[in-house]
This record gives sequence, C-alpha cells and structure tokens, in this order.
Amino acid sequence: HKNFASSTSNSAASASMTVLIGGPLKGFTNVRQRESCGKADSTQCDDKENEDGKTQKQLVDEWMIKRSPGLKKIQSDNKDEIEIQYWGSGITNAEIAAEVARDLTFFAAAVLLVFVFMTIQMQSFFLSGMATLQILMSFPMAWFLYGTVFGFEIMTQMNMLALFIALAIGCDDAFILTDAWKQSYHDLPKLVDQPERRLAWTFRRAGKAMLVTSLTTSIAFYISATSSMPSIVALGVFAGTTVVCNFALVCTWYVATIAVWYQHGFDYVANGASTGLVCCQKAPKDSSDKASVAVQPSQEQAVTVPAPSVSVVEITEDVSAPISDAVNKMRAIERFYHVSVSPFVFRYRVSLILFNIAIICAFTVFAAMLQPMDQQPSFFDDDHVTNRMPYLQDTKFPVSGESEKVQVYFLWGVSGINRNGLDINDQEEPGHAIYDSSFKPDSADVQRAVIQVCNLGKLDKWNDIIHKKEVGCFMSQFQAWSSNRSLSFPPGSSIHGPLSTFLADESAPFGGNQDVTDLNFNGDVGFDSDDKILWFRIRFNSTLSRQSKVSEIRRHRERWEEFEKEANGVMPEGGNQGFQAIGFAWVLVSMADSLVNGTYIGIFVSLIAAFVVLIFATGNFIVSVLSIFVITAITLCVVGLVVMYGWMLELPEALSITVLVGLSVDYVVHFAMAYKEAEEGIKGSKPFTRFMAIRQAATELGVSVLGGALTTIVCTVFLFPTVLLLLRKFGIIIVSSVFLSCWFAHTLFLPLLAIFGPVQGQGDIHIAKLMKKCFKKSRRIDKSSGTGEDGNPPSHAAA
Repeated sequence: HKNFASSTSNSAASASMTVLIGGPLKGFTNVRQRESCGKADSTQCDDKENEDGKTQKQLVDEWMIKRSPGLKKIQSDNKDEIEIQYWGSGITNAEIAAEVARDLTFFAAAVLLVFVFMTIQMQSFFLSGMATLQILMSFPMAWFLYGTVFGFEIMTQMNMLALFIALAIGCDDAFILTDAWKQSYHDLPKLVDQPERRLAWTFRRAGKAMLVTSLTTSIAFYISATSSMPSIVALGVFAGTTVVCNFALVCTWYVATIAVWYQHGFDYVANGASTGLVCCQKAPKDSSDKASVAVQPSQEQAVTVPAPSVSVVEITEDVSAPISDAVNKMRAIERFYHVSVSPFVFRYRVSLILFNIAIICAFTVFAAMLQPMDQQPSFFDDDHVTNRMPYLQDTKFPVSGESEKVQVYFLWGVSGINRNGLDINDQEEPGHAIYDSSFKPDSADVQRAVIQVCNLGKLDKWNDIIHKKEVGCFMSQFQAWSSNRSLSFPPGSSIHGPLSTFLADESAPFGGNQDVTDLNFNGDVGFDSDDKILWFRIRFNSTLSRQSKVSEIRRHRERWEEFEKEANGVMPEGGNQGFQAIGFAWVLVSMADSLVNGTYIGIFVSLIAAFVVLIFATGNFIVSVLSIFVITAITLCVVGLVVMYGWMLELPEALSITVLVGLSVDYVVHFAMAYKEAEEGIKGSKPFTRFMAIRQAATELGVSVLGGALTTIVCTVFLFPTVLLLLRKFGIIIVSSVFLSCWFAHTLFLPLLAIFGPVQGQGDIHIAKLMKKCFKKSRRIDKSSGTGEDGNPPSHAAA
C-alpha cells in the first residue's frame, strides 16, 4: 500500500508491505489449527502439533524471531534517511518479552542498592543480608498462596509492581524492628542480659507500627482487587498477599535473626561505641569505661555485652536547653532530630501549618482538574512499535476499501453471556452465550425487517457514525441470491436450509462465502447442531479508528444507542431485542468509567479502613483524626501532581492513587504511635507538655521514618528507566507520594500534635473496656428479654 506525497507525484511518502506465509506447513494437514484446540471444534483442529510437539503458530513465530537481528540492522542503518517499522505477532511479542526481562534487572539493582543502604544504616552485614533475604522470600510465599489459595493461574506484567512495593515495605519494617532493639539497650539497662524480655519489649513497641502499616497497605491493595478489570484484580491480590507474607516473615524470620545476632555476641550498640560495620567482630569483653554483664548464650562460651554507661535521655521542656552528655552520645540522626528538628517544628508550628495548608489548597485545585482516561491504554511510549505501527496505519494509510475498518455489529438472538463458575482471569474462558428464547428467525416479518434495518444504516442521519453507508447485510445478499435462483423471499419458516446453502456458496456475484471480506457472510449467522438458526447479525463500517479518543468513542456509543432504539422500533415482535456491539471501543468507555469509580471508591474505603486501624492502634480519637487529615492531604497533593505531570486517570494512575492511602499511612502512623507512647511514659512521672512528647517521638522514630522513606525512594527510582510505562508511572507517583508523606509527617503532623495533640489522656478510647462494656450490656438485654445465653427462653423451676 502506498500513500503518495501529492496527487501529481509518483513518489510515495510512505509505503507498507505485508508478508503472507502459506500453509499448512510441513507435517500438518489443516491450516486452521489453533492454540485453543482443546476447547474448539475438533474438526477444525486435527493434528494440532507436529512430531516435535510444536504448533504451526510456534513454528512461524520462531521463523520470524530469527529475522529480528537482520530487521533491526536494516532499521538502524537507515534511521537517518527513512523510518522503518516492522510488526508480527511472534517477533513483536518476543521483543516485548525481552524488554520486560530487561526491566527485571532493575529490580536486581534495586535489591543490591537497598542492601548497601541497610548495611550502612544497621551497621551489620548479617542483619542487612538476612533482612534482604526475608524480603525476597515473601515473593515465593505470596506466589504459592496466590495460585493455590486464591486460584489465580496468570502472572501479569503488572504484578512486577509487587516486587518493588514489598522491597520498600520490608526495609521499613526491618529498620523499625532493628531500631527498637537497639533502643531497648538504652531504655532497659536492667534487662541487657535478658534477651527474651528485650525481644518482647522490642516486638511490643515495633510490632504495632509494623502491623498498622502492613495492614493498611494490604487492605488498599485488596480493595483494588474488587475492580472489574482482571489485571487489576490479579495485582491487588498478589501485592496484598506479598505485603502480608512480608509482615509474617518480619515477625518470625527477622526476629529470630536479631536473636541469633545477639546470641553470637554482635549486639554491641552502646552509645556511639560501635565503630564501622559490624560483620564478624564481637563486642569487647571488658573496657575501662564500660561495665560488662555476663551472658551465657551456650554452655561452651560466655559472650559479654556492655552495659549502658548513661541513663535514659531526659526529654526537657525547654527548647533551648543545653545539650546533655546523653544527647551527645546519640547517633547522628537521632541527635539531629532531638537538637534541631523538634525545636524547629515546635517553635514554628503555626507557620508550618499555615504554609502546608496553602500548599494543600493549591494542589487540591489541580486535583479537581483530573480527567478520566481519553487516550487508548498503552503499556509503552508513543514511539514504541506497539503504538507507532497502529498510528502509522491510521494516519499514513487512512481507511479505504482495502484497509481494515472498525466494525459495529447489530445482533439478534443473544440475550447475554453466562460466566457462572468461570475464572474471570482466564482469557480462554469468555463464557457461554445465552440465547434469546423470544427470537423468531423463521418469521417472514422478521426477515423483511432485517433488510429495513440494513437500509436504515444508509440514511444520511447516520453519516457521522457509519462510514460511507457501508453495511454488510447478509439478508440483502441472501435476497439477491434467492432472486437469482428464482426462490421465494422471504422464505419464512423454511429459511434454515436455503440460508445454509447461501452461506456455503463461493460463487460470485451473490454467493455468501466469497473471498472479498465485505461479501463473506459466513460468520454472520449461528446454527445449532440441527442446523437451526440461533442468532444472526449485520455489520456496519464505522467512522471510528483504532486511535480514536475515549471521549469520541463515548459520543459514538451514545449515537449507536439511538440507532439501536430506532432499529428495534422497525423490527416486529420476535426480533425487537437486537443490540449493537463492537470489539474494543465500548470496552474502553467501560474501562474509563470503571477506573474513575474504582479510584474514588478505593480512596474512600481505604480512608475509612485506615481510620479504624488507627483508632485500634493508637487508642486515641484526636491522634487518629489528625492522622487521617494529613493522609487525606497527602492523597490530594499526589493527585494534584498527577495533573501537573500532564497525565489523566489511566490504568497506572488509577492503580497508584487507589493504594496511596495505604502507602501514606506509614510515616504518619510511626509518629502518631510514638507520640502516644511518649505521652503514656511522661505523664506519670513529670509535668507533661506536647513539646516533650513530639521531641521524644521524633528522636526515637525519626531515624526509622527517614530510613524507610529513603529506601522506598531508592527502590522505586529504579522504575524510572523501565520500558513498561505502567512501571515507570507507578514509580514516579510512589516517589512523589513518599516525598510528600515524609514532608507532611514532619512539617504538618508534628506541628498539629504540638498544638492539638492529646494531653493527659484526652481523646483516649479504651477499646478493650468498651467492648467488654458492650458485651455486658448485651448480656443484660438478653436476660431482660427473657432469653438465655443459648438464645432460648430460660427454664424456671415449678413453684
């Protein structure tokens, strides 16, 4: 096909070539073999595989793949003079698979970099190595549950996102648990030689924060699994299960790792005493400035662990108080939070809140501009062959008599699809047609009316949706065929036999099985095993193209619904239940609507779930409300950034925004729970102030929050150079989310606590007592209504 530069020029601005491969190939007897032979008519699928166990399609794909290097060389050698693109199902799929495999190497690079970062942060090769191994182990565990428990048989490319999410969350949990263990050394000086009690204290302190973050994130993913789109369902289940498995391994594998680390004498974490990376160096047995406590890890040798030489850090109310020796012996990050961050946040709390509210308002304005998907979904950039080839075909070789057209079908005889008992994720199981029992194909009135519907499509009023009045009408052709053979029309109840003969007739000009596509009606009528008509359809060449925007498709669908209503008005009883359908376009409209509804519902449900989890975790209404306010602000700002990036609510954006709430909880909840713990610890021993609580919370959890944010960014930044657009956009949105979450946790949530934070138990909700009270009340109601504990009236002894 050629697209000439002008009407007077013989030079072509563009040209295309199609290579046809004949068949059947050697060793096969049927050219119509298919991969899904077991589910198709056996008469069309003889000898599905050759003696080597390969299908014809596999052999053709292999032949094309071998031509890939040569085609790439031709493409590269001529790139400065002419654009060359090539396309074929086998070769294109193979190259896409290779690109996706290359994207997986970025995950390996992320794992390596995260390992290095954790080693520096934890000061231990052993801890960082075991933490990395624990994260990697969560994937096969989740895969097993994903396939066996949830019954999924497909592993989509989108599921790769779970690898990066689990890597980020796993690092965060490892940091929290490790920091809590190290802080137990200083906060519990009398328990230095009692690892069981130290582990219990560590687990009690860090476990709740890890549970909240893992629970909210997994809930967000499981909520996305309620989508009507199978690929999102698969990702939601797999990612949510991966997060749950990671939490289970942190609570077992990594806790045991810390115990082994202690057991072998590597737990040398006194104030600033550790020098360099701890790998194979045990703690010194004695020192002039450190007392030692003997610990018996085994009967063979005793390992000494230094006792702390300083008391627990005093949290003072005075912002400008001098730095004590205890503060000087903190780790650099802890000292930075204690000396610089906390006083700054408290001193400028009002200014920080007002500044951040202004930022939130600005981003909210942009968030309100978010538009639903208008472009057809793509997993690759515009210049990728999967997008470039359709674009060239539609723009350089516009719709003509020789080009493929987007067809709309008008069908009778089908009332729906039965998908009961089918796996929606199995693309080879589309379901079974439900035939319309009221359909009367043997009615002469119905047969005449079908031709009227065909002629209806040729009216000028439908020119905006029907291309050049092109209608593929089997009934009109059947009428001409019947007239040519002096057969009566309409045949009425005797239509079945003549129509079957017509559809098998390959003769021109009236046969229904001609080589010309527009004159081949063989697939327009469906018969049962007794050659009785079940359904039939007519075809219209629409004015839609494969590059049409969703907004244009939506307008077309509304116009086709008008055509459907008018066509059914023409049809008599027994044929007035027809409907219009199209292969892909209407699905895009439904997909756009599903993404919008699913995103907003997902955000709303995730916020409710996060609030409930925060209530149970913090036991305080005020802290939970402040936390949800900040999490909502983070979500609005990220949505605003999506608009500023020039994106619409497509698949990557919808998926990322849906799980935003779960990911935004992490850093806020750490400070929230640390504030409540500080309040509980301070209020009974000295006069309590909010500054004391936020300073202690920031000092103890700041390092974990910062470390978790940095590792998440390190993990997801490796998504930026990936070929898959889904991965790249997800990475950009998650990095934006992490940055804003960390920023608002420090500069909005802590200032809010400094002003509105609960004091002396304000807003506390004692969940256990409340549930116990409700249970007792229900018992009293049961007794007063004459109902026993078993639900039956109580028995009474006779007087």
